[in-house]
Formats: sequence, structure tokens, C-alpha cells
Amino acid sequence: SGPFVEAERVRLTEQYLGALEEWAGLALALGQHNDVVADLRDRIAEQPLRENLWALLILALYRCGRQGEALATFERARRDLVEALGVEPGLPLRRLHAQILNDDPALGGPASTVVQAQLPVPAQLPAEVSDFCGRTEELTTLRQLLGQPGGAGMPVCVVVGTAGIGKTAFAVRVAHQVRSYYHDGQFYVDLRGADPTPADPGDVLGAFLRALGVDQAPSTLEERAALYRSALAGRRTLVVLDNAHSASQVTHLLPGAPGCAVIITSRDGLPTLPCTRRIQLDVLSEAESVEVLERVVGGADCASAASVARLCGYLPLALRIAGARARYLPGRSMAVLAKRLAGDDRRLRELELPDLSVRSSFELSYRALADDARRGFRLLGLSGGPDIAVSTAGALLDAVQPEPVLQHLVHAHLLEEHRTGRYRMHDLIRLYAHERALADEPEPARADAVNRLLRAYLSLGRHAGRLVQPDREDPPTVDDPGPFEDRAGAFEWFEDERTNLVMAMHTGPWPLVGQLARALRWLFRSYGHSDEWQKVNERMVELARANDEPVPAADFLEELGLLCDERGDLPGLMRRAEESIVVRRAAGDRKGETKALINLGVAHHRRGALQDAIRHYLRGLEAARQLDSPRAEAYALANLAAASRDAGAYDDATRYTGEALAISRAIGDRFGEASFVEDLALTHRAAGRFADAVTAHEEALTALRGLNNLAGEGDALRQLGETYLAAGDPSSALTTLKNALDVLVRTGNHHVQGLTLWQAGLAHRELGEAEQARQCWVEALAVFTELGAPEADQVRSLLKPSTVDYPF
Repeated sequence: SGPFVEAERVRLTEQYLGALEEWAGLALALGQHNDVVADLRDRIAEQPLRENLWALLILALYRCGRQGEALATFERARRDLVEALGVEPGLPLRRLHAQILNDDPALGGPASTVVQAQLPVPAQLPAEVSDFCGRTEELTTLRQLLGQPGGAGMPVCVVVGTAGIGKTAFAVRVAHQVRSYYHDGQFYVDLRGADPTPADPGDVLGAFLRALGVDQAPSTLEERAALYRSALAGRRTLVVLDNAHSASQVTHLLPGAPGCAVIITSRDGLPTLPCTRRIQLDVLSEAESVEVLERVVGGADCASAASVARLCGYLPLALRIAGARARYLPGRSMAVLAKRLAGDDRRLRELELPDLSVRSSFELSYRALADDARRGFRLLGLSGGPDIAVSTAGALLDAVQPEPVLQHLVHAHLLEEHRTGRYRMHDLIRLYAHERALADEPEPARADAVNRLLRAYLSLGRHAGRLVQPDREDPPTVDDPGPFEDRAGAFEWFEDERTNLVMAMHTGPWPLVGQLARALRWLFRSYGHSDEWQKVNERMVELARANDEPVPAADFLEELGLLCDERGDLPGLMRRAEESIVVRRAAGDRKGETKALINLGVAHHRRGALQDAIRHYLRGLEAARQLDSPRAEAYALANLAAASRDAGAYDDATRYTGEALAISRAIGDRFGEASFVEDLALTHRAAGRFADAVTAHEEALTALRGLNNLAGEGDALRQLGETYLAAGDPSSALTTLKNALDVLVRTGNHHVQGLTLWQAGLAHRELGEAEQARQCWVEALAVFTELGAPEADQVRSLLKPSTVDYPF
């Protein structure tokens, strides 16, 4: 800054503008009228009072055959001068205006190398969608890019996304928002990229040239493209190429000079097409989807609209169709529509109108695929889960290298690689893929594909189970080494695949699903997710009984009993235990009967019938020793220890636990060892030996963490918190209980979460924090009430206001 710098800036600017005017004059003398128009417009925007620039622009427009624009430009120049300075244009500019009005031959100059006639101004943009919602960030990005004609060369913007995602509506909306910058015309064409016969670029160019006033277009594609580029040179024109099939289809449709801009939409990513910006459209948010429905319907019940939006997968096309359907229902009922959409088998059928259909939109993309990609798409529709890994996709597709097919589907936007090596379909696309599988794949081929997928899950599940509980699973076969290096890898795989595994077990055939459920039981026990696991085991019981296989049925009944025990469902635990022992005896399964006797003892123990519990434990212990089953013997002893502890016989409890520990260590049962150490901690606590109890708790926690057993770790932390509370240390208790909740919330074990909240409330109360205590109990009561757990009454009593009696 400063006087010298300011003077130098003015001097250099004047030199620059003088050079620009001289260059423009020379270009006009050479007949290069189109080449100067865009630059002169940009400079005039910065120097609106410089009459020489106006005169050069007006002359250039006139010599391009754009007499009307030349006259309109003079009027703009006159308006700017009058408004800024209060004076009319100078004599040279007024004389030029008069010459143009009289079509003075002296202005003609050399013949233009482009088009001599006055060119029409195309305005081909379709109307905007009235219910357009969302896309704020993407619209802003494109507006900023397209709102500077000539400022960054010729912007080419590619908008990509799956069928029905709203690419056309988005492109048309942004085109309307920037059309004022492109006053020389706006072109629009549907290139029918998903049709069997996409639009021919030569035919499109012929239509564009006719719109520009060219009656006889050249015969070849190259000549038409050259004339098209020449006609648009120096003009500010917007070209919207909708639904492009490939880069080769649009290459000849691109203008060649700055000042123009192009928006291309495509289901294909057009990766080989150079572009300024590529925008990937995703589904709308729930709030945006509800707004679309409200606009289409004219008001809607928000809760039901949210359900409809979710069932539409937040896909704009599906939302508009759903809204149109709801508009003609009695009371414009979103609730009725949500019920109609709820069934997977009819959802696509409901999302159809006479001239609009989600299924038809997907059909176009499907028909455009190569044969191997179509088959892959159909088979992926049989997977059922929300996503699929490359390895399991290979099994489903029966392909050693499935990536080419998967990537083909990604380019067609029928599949998305949402994480490295993991692919997913939009919900509605998955329903369509399943339809196509049922229609186009023979039943044997479908069954083979599902079985291949289940066998892949089974192989991986068995290997993961061996890592979690190496002494309880079958040894690996020679050709099944497994891909996981350690327990952490096994649990990572389990978390990635859990939803897929649950879906497969609910829909797949017996006996593969039964084998898969057996392979996964330790993963579910370690990580929780008890609600999912319960539904799986209920189905396994039904399938085992339907296939007359009593022993597997009893196994799954006992798994259900464990889940009842976790929830505090004592009647359910007793019922499952009694059912299991009846089935075992009828089947002559003596080893299984031993296990069932112990579980029946647990059921009696939980309801407080200690003598009945001890009787069943002793019978189970005797049977285990007769059958030489050390694991069953250890668990019978551990349960005898628990019963003895509850009876106040702490020495007997300690002795029984020591015997169980010795057996578990001898057979390498690390999970049993951790559980029995935890039992020992409970005995120490009951006996008032709090320091010994804390030491045992910490030893059990170390073992459980080494096993990656989240469910066990969370419960052990809860027990440690209770021990601190019993020892009169509420501060340590509260810290430990909060840590327990952090772990338990990841397992889905709601009953133990409720127990932990209950104890945390007691710790807050001991610390004098009444409101925090009350909040914990309110949350615990909600959990127990939902589960129907007996602890609800005890927690409810804690929430009652205290009363003080005044005897008379």
C-alpha cells in the first residue's frame, strides 16, 4: 500500500487495458470475432465505464451475426454510464450504434469464419421438480463452479449415482439456478444411457445445430462436432447431457471454448472422461425424505412418513412414487402406505405408477449389464444380508476372482464398495436382485449358490470358534486352515459379518444352518447380542424338531435356557431345562443328559430351591464321573460351590471351586477357569474376605480379557463393583460399575446392564448423590420392566418416597 504503489497499480492497469484493446482490434481485423467476445465481457465486468471495451464488444457481436445482442449491449453500456456518471455515451460509441441500426456495410470487415446469420438462443431446460429437497452442499458446489463463465476455462461437471437417486432433478435444478450466466442458450438432451439403444451423438449434434439455426448439418460426426464447436465459440452456453451411457457418447457433444459449461449425469462413473468436478449423489437423509413426502402429499403424519421413508430406502424416485400413492389413499394415510410397503415381497410392486416405477428404473440398469455381471447381480440378491465381503462373494458367485464382476456392478451403480473389500446394495436394489434371481435363475442353481455361501460362513465360523474356545471345537481339517491369526481377528470378522450370519441362519436350509449356529455359539456368548441369538436358537429348535433330530434340538433348548438365565427369566430357564432333559432321555443321550441335569439344577438354584438344586448337581456330578467327562464334572462342582455359598457353607464352596479349577486347568478349559475364579471371588465376598475377593475378581478379568470375552468381562466388572460396594468403598464401586456399563452396552446384554445400573444407583446413594441414584434406578427399572425381570419390584421400591411414622 501507499501512494507510489497505488500510482504504479493504476499505470500498469492502463497499460494492460490498452494492450487488450489493441489485441482485440487486431483480432477483429483478422476476422476472429468469436475469439474476443468472452474476454471482452469479462474485462467490462471489471471496467464498466471504459467505452473502448464496449465498442469493441459491440462490433465483435455484430460481425458474429448477433445484431440484436450488439444493440442490447449498447443499451447496457448507456445505462451503466448514465447511472454512474450521469452522461450519455461518447460520439464514437453513438456513431457505432447508428451504423448497426442502419446495417452499415462499412462495419462488415472480413467474412466471419463461423456463422454469418443471427443465431437463435436455445432454451431447452426442462421444468424443475417442484418437490426437490436437500442436496444443499452439492448445489452450492456446482453453483460456485458454474457461476463464473470463462473464469476457469470450460467447466465439465459429472453427476453420478444409482437409478432413482435424482440425478436429472439435481442437474436441472442447478442448471436453472445458473442459467442467467449463460444468456446465449441452454441445451438439454436425454442420452438414454440405460436404454438398449442409447442416443447417437451424431443425431444429438444434428438437433443441437438445428436449434442454432443450421438447416443443413454436415453428414459426418466429426464435421457436425466441428461446426457445433465453432457455433458456440465466444458464446456463453450451458449444455446438460442427461443419462449418459459412456465417455465416448459425450466426447463430441462438448463445446470447445471457454464461456460454455457442461453438466453430465450418468449411472456410470465415466471414469475415463476428463472433468472439472465429479459429484456422487447418495440417498437423502431421513428429514429430507420426510420433507419430500410432505410436499408430494400435501402434509403427512411425521412418524408414519419416517417409516415410509425408511422403507423407500430414502431413494428420491421411490419417495415421489410413495407420496403419489399416499395422496389417493383415504385421508392420505401414510400409516396405511407403510403397512403396504412393509412386506419385502410386495414393496417394489407398491412403488409403481402407470408412468413411473422403481422396478423399471432398476430394470434399465440390469439389462445394460454384461451376462456375467447380470448373473452376479442375481446371485448377490440371494445373500440376504446388508453387505458381503469379497471372499464370501466369491463363494456365492462360484468365482475364484469375483472382483471384476463386483467392480462392473459398482460402475453401474448397482453395488457400492462402502468399505475396502466389502460391498452393499441399496435395500430396494437388493429386493430387485432377489426378484431377478427367482425369475431368471433355476431353483437348483439358487440352492447351490446359497449352500456355497453357507459353507463359506461355516468354515470361517468354525475357525473363529476354535480361536475363541480351542478346546471345545472340532480340530481343523487339512484344507481348512482359516484366515484369522488370533482371537482379535476372529472377533473382528464376527462383528463385520454378524448381521449377515444371523440373516443366513434365519433363511438358510437345515442342516447347514444348524451347523453354523453351533459353530458360532461361543462368539455370541462372548460378545452378547442376546436378542438376536435367542431368535436364532428358537428357529434352530423348530428346524431340528421338524427334521426329527432330538439331540441338536436339546442343544439349542439349553442355549435358550442360558439366555433365560442371563435375562433373569426363571420360569423360562426352568421350562427349557425340563424340556431338554426329557428330550435327552428319550434319545438315550447319556452325556447330554448329564449336562441337562446340571442345567436343571441351575434352574432350581435360581428360584431359591437349594436342596433341589444340590440334588440335581450331585446327580450330574455322579453321571459325569461315570462317563469320564471332566468338563461336565468341573461344572457340576462349580455349581455345587455356588449352592454351598448361598447356604452359608463357605469352606465347602471354596473346596468345590478349587476342585473345579484343578480340572479346568488340567484340560485347558480357559473359559471355565476364568468363570471358576470369578466364582471364588463371590465366595470370598460372601464370607467378608473383601481383599481376597478383589484379587480373585482381577484375576478373572485378566483371563476374560485375554479371551476377548466382552460379555464375561462386563459381568465380572459388575461383580467387582458390587464387591467394592459391600466393602464400603462406593467411590471405587461407582468407577468400576461405569466401566462395566461401557463394556456391556457393546454386548446387548440388557439384564446385566440393568443389574449394573441398580448397583450404580446404590453407590451414588452411599456418596450422597440422590438425584444421580434416582436416575440410575429409573433406567434400571425401564430395563427390568421391558424384560419382565423379577428385579423390577426391588428397584421400584427404591424409587418410592420415604415415609416417617410418628407413633401416638
